[in-house]
Amino acid sequence: DNVQHYCILKFVSRMGANITSDTTLKKPVAGGEFEDVRMGSLWADSPVLVIVMRRPGCILCREQTLAVWAEREKFEKLGVKLILTVHEWKQREIDAFAPEYWGGAVFYDPERTFYAAVHGGSVKIASKLSLLNPFSTGFKNGRAAYKRGVVKDSNFTGNGVVLGGVLVFKAGGELVYSHAESDFGVHPPMEDLIAGASKAAA
Repeated sequence: DNVQHYCILKFVSRMGANITSDTTLKKPVAGGEFEDVRMGSLWADSPVLVIVMRRPGCILCREQTLAVWAEREKFEKLGVKLILTVHEWKQREIDAFAPEYWGGAVFYDPERTFYAAVHGGSVKIASKLSLLNPFSTGFKNGRAAYKRGVVKDSNFTGNGVVLGGVLVFKAGGELVYSHAESDFGVHPPMEDLIAGASKAAA
């Protein structure tokens, strides 16, 4: 059991190894410009949960962010800050996504630093064929999302094959939870996110 626990800790630490206090995200400001925001300023006084999102118009992504935002009071009680990253900034898509599907901060990660970090150091690209294969996880996830009908509007605008995930950091930057999206819509269970947030807040 100790060996297994050690291996899990080593794996998690590797997943976020290239995220430091000096890692920057871009925050939108007036006039269509962006300003750099250091991760050190985001986790300086509180834990941070980062949703590394594939695409704002994606039905699976919108369903995930709606679910997490609906539980925000649980995260707020733990003192955990909720933020989200995109790897493309298409203003029309951002406006259609937030605040309807996400009420928190949205940051731009043009270097895809977080997308690499959540996958152990390199960006992972999904196969579009997965969406055409009725036996694939991605196809099944998409079909299930349409059947659930939680998200009424979605689109295929932008690059949707850069896989994302979730990272949870303690105040100060220690990574305590990581989930890498292995195929379209493979998102972590809410109980895992809350458990990760609780660990970050401890």
